[in-house]
Amino acid sequence: MSHFCLLATLCGYMENIYKPCALQLNTDNMWKNHIKIALRNANRHKGYTFLNVAGLAIGMAACLVIYFFIKNELSYDNFHVNADRIYRVAVGI
Repeated sequence: MSHFCLLATLCGYMENIYKPCALQLNTDNMWKNHIKIALRNANRHKGYTFLNVAGLAIGMAACLVIYFFIKNELSYDNFHVNADRIYRVAVGI
């Protein structure tokens, strides 16, 4: 009987600890606020924004060029049936 009383007491304590949160956060308003602040800062600092966006675009373009170059070099003669038996000899004159 004492074990049951102890278990009931512990469950009563746990019920108070793990109550579901009644406060629901409105994340839509949070995102709208962040976007609004970002656009205000972009309008206020146009030169800095241009440099950041241009740098991001150039970096992404460079990554794509490198990716496609490596993909092309690794796919050389892979369309043959015995592609693992093909060797390329390059002679520079």
